[in-house]
Order: sequence, then structure tokens, then C-alpha cells
Amino acid sequence: MLSTLTPQLYLGIDAGGSHTEAVITDESGFILARSLLNYGANPHNVSPVHTYEALLKVANSARASMHMKHKDRALDQNFDQVCVGMSGFDSPSDVSRIRSFIQKLDKDSPVFNCKKISFVHNGLITLKSGTEKNYGVSITIGTGAHCYGVAGDGREATAGGWGHLLGDQGSGYWIGRSLLRQVMREYDGRSAKTPITDKVLAALALKSPEELIGWIYASEGLPVREIAQLSYVVNDPALMHSLELSKIINESVADIVDAYKTIISRLDLKKSNHLPVVIAGGLMKMKGSYAERVMQEIRNITPQADIILPTMTPSQGAIRLIQSSQHGDVLPHSALTIINPQPMPNPPPKVGSRSTTSNA
Repeated sequence: MLSTLTPQLYLGIDAGGSHTEAVITDESGFILARSLLNYGANPHNVSPVHTYEALLKVANSARASMHMKHKDRALDQNFDQVCVGMSGFDSPSDVSRIRSFIQKLDKDSPVFNCKKISFVHNGLITLKSGTEKNYGVSITIGTGAHCYGVAGDGREATAGGWGHLLGDQGSGYWIGRSLLRQVMREYDGRSAKTPITDKVLAALALKSPEELIGWIYASEGLPVREIAQLSYVVNDPALMHSLELSKIINESVADIVDAYKTIISRLDLKKSNHLPVVIAGGLMKMKGSYAERVMQEIRNITPQADIILPTMTPSQGAIRLIQSSQHGDVLPHSALTIINPQPMPNPPPKVGSRSTTSNA
């Protein structure tokens, strides 16, 4: 008697601070669909309910996109495994809060329609986006900044990533804020006038430093992403010889390297003969010597480092983590895994809903 085996289906989610991305693949890693929300699901920034709703929305959108492009994939097919990499998953209290929320869900609440779901630190899926090793360090330098490390025995350590008020030193937001402060110093006369003022105002389509006050404080909430985008002003050739900008860049690099040294020390990774170091984020794509300086500082601390600029996204790294766990790799100590969560009773929404984009 012949039987038909249903191909396996994996879902990887990158729940960052400024965006939430999902990718669906088959067991080989072939991408069937993607979905992207232009807002984050970091439980440090939003409530568990909002985190949960964002994760469901991005998963459902990806599922609907998959079915549209691959009719052989049933709309109600279970995911064999889901992996969610979350920023804001940094401590035992974070793990406890997520576990408690899932356990308290009503029995009819949807939980991704999957057989198994794992929550991990998003630094881990960033690491896996660049290497198949189960140990190493990942550094993310984008809107925010954080450093994550995991040893071969599953011990983990993080540095930075505490949000724009408590942390994110060296990040795009930190550089943008430093540029804004330089503008106001120049306006006050505490610093000589430099091209930075004109470049920052032009980037924001403002006419004078006075308008910065309204732009910053009249908004509903601090415009963190917009401030972070100012970091790209450093690419302007007119600022190439700016001593003030050099100081800002020097401090950014120093903060990133300080976080890296902390991880290396806490996990005693200097003894590793081969150390994968995955560096991701928009600042590594800036013109000039920023990226090279960061990499050189890492080599100075750990000459054995294999520095990797990943071509995969972190959500694909989540898929790779699923695949490696199925081949016997053990998840780190902080990982939260739930077997057979409650099925999803409602069909996914249509593709193309507001704030969501999908593509294969």
C-alpha cells in the first residue's frame, strides 16, 4: 500500500526591535515565502500581547503568501517546527515571562499551528545566519546594537541591546543622536560651526536647528528609527575630514569593541582555536573605514576569529538552527521550547494587509 508523505514545513522568525520578519522553507531550506512587518516585537518595548500579535501576523502573512505561490502547500498545513529569535530575550525573567504568557493563553488561542516552537535570543539566529557552528559571537550594529556569544557547552552571554535609553551604545541611533547633539552645540556656540549642521538639517528637510526641537519632542514617541537613519550622514564626502565626526565614529567603534571584549571574557572564548564572529547590521555597509576598523579591532583581540559578513537574513538563520537541532545540536541554556502548542482555529488573513509585505 502506497502512502504519501507530506513535505516538512519550517518557519523562522526574526523578532527585532524595529521590524519583524518571517521566512517559510521546506526541509532543504528552500525559501517558499517571506513576510515583513515594519515594526518590531521586542518584549522589552511592547507588551507580551503585542509581541504575540505581531508574531502571529507575520507568520500568517507568510503562510498566505506561500499558498498563493505554491498551491501544492495546503493553507492549513502544520509547521513541523518554528524558531523565533527575539530581541528582548536576554534574561531568565524574559524567558519566564514568555513561558507564562503562552501557558495562560486560552485553549482556543492560536499558537502558529505548529508541532514544536522554540524561542531563542535573536543574537543566536544572527550567528547561525553566518555559520553552521554551534558556538561563536554575533554582533549586530543597526538601529540598535548588541553583542551575543554562546560557548560550545551552551553557556550564553550578552552585552548591550538594552534599548535606546539604557543601551545601544555605538548603534545607528547612538550615532544619529550624537550628530544631533553636535548640531545643538554648534548652534549654542559651544562648538565651532562645521558642515555637520547643514548636512543633518538637509537630511531631515529642516531649515534651522530651532526646528529640531519640534521634530524631536512634538512627535508621538521618540523618532528612534529616523534618528538612526541620520547615521548615514557619515557617508557624505564633505565630512570626510571632520574632526567632530571622527570623534563620534571613534566612540562608536570603541563601544562595539568593548561589548565584544566583555563577551569574550565572560565565556572565555580566547581559548577557542577557531572562533566564528558574525557581524550584521546596516552600519557595516557604511562607506569609509568603519567596517574595517571594527573588524581589525576584533582581530587584535582574537587573532583566531573567523569574521563573517552574512548573506543570509537572521530569519534564515532561525531555519538553519532548526535544521542543526534536528541533527543533534543542543539549543543554548536560555532556549524555550514548547511541544504541540494549541492549533490555530482561524484562517490566515489575506496577503497585502497594511504594514505587511510578502514575497518569496
